[in-house]
Amino acid sequence: MSWALRFGRALQASLRTLASYLHAHPELDNIKLFQGEFGFVTAENAERTVLLAERFGFEFTYGRAPGLRFWQAGFWENLGTWLMLKAFNTASLETKSFTRLVRAQVLMTRATLMKRYGPEADAAAQPRP
Repeated sequence: MSWALRFGRALQASLRTLASYLHAHPELDNIKLFQGEFGFVTAENAERTVLLAERFGFEFTYGRAPGLRFWQAGFWENLGTWLMLKAFNTASLETKSFTRLVRAQVLMTRATLMKRYGPEADAAAQPRP
């Protein structure tokens, strides 16, 4: 539990830092969307991951698990993710089956970032991890 609290606070701090940086650099005003990809979500924990991502202001979508369909790009992306988990976080593989990994898109608009984490954001409106 303490790890989750530290993670939530660190994520909020990172998002506030990003919002402050964007606010201070008007030459970056053309950036309207931030996108990332998770490769460690399983079909079993997808709903919980979506709820957590939304709590911080992210939009989250995920596709089908490619399973063992090696002709799909997702298979190779998942293989890379699985190998990194095996190298750096072996314990997590106890709950993550290679064939159940899904690719998940994480999005946040600039407007959402600035509203929630920008310099004018109300500190009381920040989500509590």
